[in-house]
Amino acid sequence: MAATQTRVGRALERTVLGAKVTAWLRGLAFALLMAVGPWSHVEAGWNAYTSSDAGFNSPTSYANERTIDFSTGTPVSAAANNTLTTEQTAGRLTFSTSTASGASFTQTDTTGATGMSGKHVKISSGTSGTASSLTVTFANGGTSYVAFDWYLGLKDQNGAYVTFNFSDGTSQTLYSCDTSSNSTCLGAYVPSNFLTDLFNLLTLCLFGCNQLDTVYLTYLPATGIKITSVTFYNNRCDGCGFLGFPLSQDMYVDNLIYVDPTVAPHHLEVTTASNSAAAGGTITFTVKSCADAACSTLFTTGMTGTLSLTGSGMTPTYPAGQTYSIGARSSSTTLSASITPSGTATVALSAPSITPTGSPSVYCGIGVAAASGNACTITVLGLHHLEVTTVSSSGSMNSAVTYTIKACADAACSTTYTSGVTGTFTISGVTVTPSASQAFSIGAGSATTTVSVTPTSAGTATVSLSGVSPAPSGSPSVYCGMGGAAASGNSCGYTSNQTLDHVELTTGSSTNVTCTPVTYTVKACGNAACSTLYTTGLTGTLTVSGVTANYPSGQGFTISNGSSSTTISAALTTVGTATAALSGLSVTPFGSPSVYCGMGAAATSGGSCAVSMVSSALYFTVPNHLSDASQSVTVSAVQSSNNATVCTPAFASVSKNVTFKCTYTNPTTGTLPVRVGGSALNASNSTAAACDGTGRAVSLSFNASGVATTTVQYADVGQMNLTGTYTGSGTDAGLSMTGSSSFIASPASFAFSGITAAPVAGSTFSATVTAKNSSGNAVPNFGKETAVTTDYVRISWAKAKPTGTAAVAGTFTGTGTGGSPYISSSSFSSGAVTLSDLKWTEVGLGDLTATLVSGSYLGTGTTVTGTTGAAGAVGPFIPHHFDTAVTQGCSSFTYSGQPYTVQITARNALNATTYNYDGTANTSPNYAKAVTLSATGAGAGLGSLTAGTSVSASSFGAGVASSTTPTFTFTNKLTSPTSLVTMQAVDTSGVSSASGTQGSVTLRSGRLNVSNAFGSEKSSLSVPVQAQYWNGKAWVVNSSDSCTSVPAASVVLTNYLDYKGAATAGWTTTASVVSIGSGNGSLTLSAPSPTATGSVDFAFNLGTTTTDQSCLSSHPASTAASLSWLRAQNGSSNSCSGVLTYDRDPSARATFGVYKPESTKTVFSRDIY
Repeated sequence: MAATQTRVGRALERTVLGAKVTAWLRGLAFALLMAVGPWSHVEAGWNAYTSSDAGFNSPTSYANERTIDFSTGTPVSAAANNTLTTEQTAGRLTFSTSTASGASFTQTDTTGATGMSGKHVKISSGTSGTASSLTVTFANGGTSYVAFDWYLGLKDQNGAYVTFNFSDGTSQTLYSCDTSSNSTCLGAYVPSNFLTDLFNLLTLCLFGCNQLDTVYLTYLPATGIKITSVTFYNNRCDGCGFLGFPLSQDMYVDNLIYVDPTVAPHHLEVTTASNSAAAGGTITFTVKSCADAACSTLFTTGMTGTLSLTGSGMTPTYPAGQTYSIGARSSSTTLSASITPSGTATVALSAPSITPTGSPSVYCGIGVAAASGNACTITVLGLHHLEVTTVSSSGSMNSAVTYTIKACADAACSTTYTSGVTGTFTISGVTVTPSASQAFSIGAGSATTTVSVTPTSAGTATVSLSGVSPAPSGSPSVYCGMGGAAASGNSCGYTSNQTLDHVELTTGSSTNVTCTPVTYTVKACGNAACSTLYTTGLTGTLTVSGVTANYPSGQGFTISNGSSSTTISAALTTVGTATAALSGLSVTPFGSPSVYCGMGAAATSGGSCAVSMVSSALYFTVPNHLSDASQSVTVSAVQSSNNATVCTPAFASVSKNVTFKCTYTNPTTGTLPVRVGGSALNASNSTAAACDGTGRAVSLSFNASGVATTTVQYADVGQMNLTGTYTGSGTDAGLSMTGSSSFIASPASFAFSGITAAPVAGSTFSATVTAKNSSGNAVPNFGKETAVTTDYVRISWAKAKPTGTAAVAGTFTGTGTGGSPYISSSSFSSGAVTLSDLKWTEVGLGDLTATLVSGSYLGTGTTVTGTTGAAGAVGPFIPHHFDTAVTQGCSSFTYSGQPYTVQITARNALNATTYNYDGTANTSPNYAKAVTLSATGAGAGLGSLTAGTSVSASSFGAGVASSTTPTFTFTNKLTSPTSLVTMQAVDTSGVSSASGTQGSVTLRSGRLNVSNAFGSEKSSLSVPVQAQYWNGKAWVVNSSDSCTSVPAASVVLTNYLDYKGAATAGWTTTASVVSIGSGNGSLTLSAPSPTATGSVDFAFNLGTTTTDQSCLSSHPASTAASLSWLRAQNGSSNSCSGVLTYDRDPSARATFGVYKPESTKTVFSRDIY
């Protein structure tokens, strides 16, 4: 159907059922069924209303529509300008009528027709059974809209109907019937009057059944479809007369409205809401049709056309296509488009289906009201800057912070950039998890993304964005808004405030002599591991219970702002268990428990807060130190005096055996012992055996003050506990002294081994990272410590070579690198971990570095690092492969023997260019190598690469080199075209293009063909020249050749003859340049000077010397055209005699003074028989 379903009509309302009253049962049943109505009208394209509808009105015409109201004259008279005749005379339509026997076609002012005022057409059917009709055919392809008043009876006999014919060859007929199963019956959609139907049934339609009503009918077909004609048909009404006999019926038509096909719009308007848009963003264009210059009257006929958006180097996209479509009885439509990249784009409307009459035909309003002369350009904005914002300007450390990154197309960010942005988000100034540097991506179609980090230290977290692609044009390129709106010049710092996680309370020993005050250290921690300290200030109170306690400086303590710890002394003068506690803290810790204790050991959650007070003891403290470093330790033997407040030496100037034992604290197991004074603390005194419960007796020499000195060494890492015990005998019988100390041994360094030899750029390579002690041995307990979230290892890379202005750093990825999670220390086994997914994208040498992320092994403040050096111990890295690309010698093809260009690009395994593969002075040293080109592929055997096989290392710049001299020549000139010759590149280190993309040469065997020519001696002579190629069977025109050109100086002119055939020097001619286009060209020889008749031989010097190689008898000097690939076999005379090679220049003869028949310019000819 021509008219797609675009409108829904109102239900027709009529007063009679109209069933055939002669069918009693059917009529009664149908009357009951119809009494249930109304039903809904859902027909496509048309609307129908009746006089009983609310708001019923006769059709109203628009500005560019015509109304025939038949108000004067007869339907076909020309008495006024509103008749069919006057419209036909004006060329807007034609009409025809057909009346059956007894029928009539008249004009009347019959009353009773609601909505019809004045005169209207009356079509009478007669009773012959043949329909009368009125056909109106619209000129100029049809009308996009039709409406009319139709006064008719609504019966099921289909006697009255109207047919719409459409421009696509289809049609639609609407009937006066009321059959419910027929969707085109106008009466099927209305309720009937039950009483009237029953009356007609009982009286057998004695007085006639057909009653009339006015229908206001409109038809609006789909956009682009026209109504070519409308035909009104009226036939007799069967079953409508007395006792059901046929009855002549009348049909009335008035107010026929149609679109004037001769009216055109004055102009079109195209507008946008803004004069700018983001590259790739949606731009909505409104296209409006205007009937006058001021657009005070709209053009509503409906029309189509094309919208285009263009700009230099820019690519538009039209999601719904470029065609705009304004429907009939509408004046505007919208169309969306986008364009990239940034620049100035021009909007244009073209190919309108109806040509506007105004000049200009298009008024533009790009961000303003449309007006004549306005610019039709829109500014397409690229990425101006990025905005980084947070909800708040500050927050507590260890709380996640979400940063919103927004892409802006202008300085005010009134237009967002939605074509996609990538880059790297970096936080500096504080430590964060999961990573201080993260890649971010704003997807196409969106303008924002978020990045979340958790600051794990206090300070100012400063945001920076780097590696942004595309590069922003604004300055600065990043606007920040920490807790507020982003603006240029705003601080990009977010304040990470310290938080008090817990307080640590520690002593140097778990045992203390009553004669010596116990010094308690109070330390404020910012996180559970205490790797972050709280330095904002803290006060509180120390209380010791279980023994007699005195506090020389008071119980209160203060940690000053800027510090994280303090000490407080307590004199505990009675033997027993002294339990310490903290209270009254000025800041409430958020951790649980709020106090970690460590009496002679590192503080831990749940650690004991008790010190054993004794009357005598051994005192020693082992400092934290590097693994396997020899640490000097003093051991003091003291005892309390009788008043318990004064300490005296327990020994003086004597050697005693003290038994030392070691235990593992963190981790809780180990394989190596602590050594005291060189003795391993296990039963076997073995440096390869673990600590055991036996320990080892070590002889210590105490001086007069009761102090002895020894050494402590531990070849592994972690937290250890060392205890010393002396049990008296002889004169010391009954004396028992103990002491203990906890210490942490840290790794001395990280070292690399097992690095992949000859690594390839972009491919994975391996390296083993080992934590080592001061002696250079692996520390097997590294990685077994109780998990500390900040004890991770980070792997970094530094390019060492090449250096120079063109050297690039490349990208380093893999486990533990900046672009991936850290290596957890738990990943280490026996102190080592092997990383097998490391990648560097570039060529050259570099170095690896491993660093402990926390910078403080188990909170000791000792950082651990290790590197392969700075000179470039890893590599050299080489490219993964080459790609070759061929630029044909002549546009889309290359002649056999013609040089072409091969571009060689060094690529990594990710198929990205390796820029450090460079042979210029911009890098040092050069990592580019000499490359050899060869011909491969199925077509390589058809000839050979005769030139340009070597590409020097110095030809490479930033990973790319080009050679313009490669030349492939068929062995046999008569060889069919082929595209099966590919260019392979291999350098001296074996890097090849075999695993990459290899360009192919599209080869043709060619020649330049020229024939003899003749013409008038009074005008120049055009000699046809044709570029040909061998297609496998014959030489044919090479329509792909539009690049060949022969210089005028390469045209050899010799052997001048006069009209008698005798040699002459009496006249000369000059030759033109020969330019080939689509395989054809011409040589223009000037008219003889002075005027004369005769001939001259000419040839093209296609070689590389000053002598042509044609079949002519003489060869005067000429300029070489260097087009030898277009030589062929061109004759057998003179110097070509016996020559079978395809290396002769083409030649021919030009004759002046010959007119017929070819040179005659004929206007008209006729053969008479």
